[in-house]
Amino acid sequence: MTATLEKSHVTGSDIVYDCSICEDDGIHKEGMFFCQKCSKYFCAGCELTHRKFFKDHSVTANGESGKRPVLKTVDGALMFCEEHTTEKLTMVREDDEKLLCQVCHLRNHKQCSRVVLLTDKVKSTIQPMDVAQMKTCIESLMELLQDVIKIGEQNTTSLQTSYEKVLEKIVDVGRRFNDNLDRLQHNTERKLKELHSTSKNTLENSRKQCDAFIASREDVPHVVDSNKVISIKAQSQYKVRTPIDKRACNITGICESSNGEFVMADFSNGCVKLLDQGYNLKDQIKISTSPGSMCKISSNEMAVIASDSHSVDVIYFIRVDNVRIVKLKKLKLSHECNGIAFHHGNLFVTSSTAVYQYTMDGRQVKTLYENQSAGYNGVGVSPDGKRIYVTDINTGKLLTLTSDGAVTASLQDPAFCISNITPNLHVAATGQVFVLGEKSIRQVDTDGKKILNTINLRRSTPKSVYFNERTSKLIVGFSNDEFVIEFKTNAS
Repeated sequence: MTATLEKSHVTGSDIVYDCSICEDDGIHKEGMFFCQKCSKYFCAGCELTHRKFFKDHSVTANGESGKRPVLKTVDGALMFCEEHTTEKLTMVREDDEKLLCQVCHLRNHKQCSRVVLLTDKVKSTIQPMDVAQMKTCIESLMELLQDVIKIGEQNTTSLQTSYEKVLEKIVDVGRRFNDNLDRLQHNTERKLKELHSTSKNTLENSRKQCDAFIASREDVPHVVDSNKVISIKAQSQYKVRTPIDKRACNITGICESSNGEFVMADFSNGCVKLLDQGYNLKDQIKISTSPGSMCKISSNEMAVIASDSHSVDVIYFIRVDNVRIVKLKKLKLSHECNGIAFHHGNLFVTSSTAVYQYTMDGRQVKTLYENQSAGYNGVGVSPDGKRIYVTDINTGKLLTLTSDGAVTASLQDPAFCISNITPNLHVAATGQVFVLGEKSIRQVDTDGKKILNTINLRRSTPKSVYFNERTSKLIVGFSNDEFVIEFKTNAS
């Protein structure tokens, strides 16, 4: 429906606005004041009340401004024309849905055919709905609402289930974490107790050994004579081949621990054995290459030369600890090694043609003595370190050197010429010097100039000799044999 409007002669100054507050109560009073922030008109009474509550609002009286503000409805829609601010919007042009006031229509849109009143436009867009349609619509909305509620309940249930599962996992992880911590604590405490017990026992044993050693030395009425002739009173043999040995033994080195246990190198079976004082096996470890000469470097530590069929170039360091043999470290040298001895932090090692001095970390100090035509084998050092003894199996000589490598004595004996490489020399802790022959043991004076005694052996090819200064017993190891021989001497 198209509205036909007559020409109006009303101007903006003729417009009278009602008080917005009074109008809400059905009372028509002239709004003589206008608040821009509130977009409302007030009568004199309402303006006083407004001013008390909103002192920061700017209120203007009618006539103070040449242009009225553009008012809006409560929901934000325009009530007055933006161009003719005193005119309400009452019409709409259907072509472009532009809102018009009466002045806009009379001045600019009189010729437009599709201009209708806003009230008619609103009525025409409202479609009547019968009760059945309304009921169906409400039921559909109710079903949709029920579905939304059901989905919400399902989501709530799922959320609760997820929460319980996650909480259960957190509790389980915490329990396992605590169990692992408890287990770790238990194992650590157990190992610490074991280590403490082991260390305590080791220290206690060392203390007892020191006390016993001091007591035994206090009972000695005189200084040991290193040149006293050692004679044999009796002999016994003890089996040292073990059930796991594949061959007869070749005992190339013998030492003794602080507990009186024997440590023996077995070349043929590629191992080092620990035996008690009754020669019962306590421990046995494999060496990657066959062990040869061996020397003692402390109360429970030894150095062992290891070899293969071609050369000898590795020194193993081992320790006896609680009836066990423990490997400590190894040194790899650049030459073959036949014999080894130790004194005050230095190792003395022989190759076939030279005698070398090394530190314990493998640093070569010097070449002590060298002869390209020699066949040096065994080596030993006097207790005071002033004399170094070296055997030459090619010439059958025993050389005595100073710590600077000067030769002070040369003793030759056909018995010293042996057919195979063996560490055929032992210097006891009490200073006695023993040299192995093919079927005998020679005791040599400490100057290395004369033979003091010869101990004949019933077996051939002795490979090692060790003098136990504590018991004054002489132990001899052999090649291709299951036994060692223990000799009781006149010092027993």
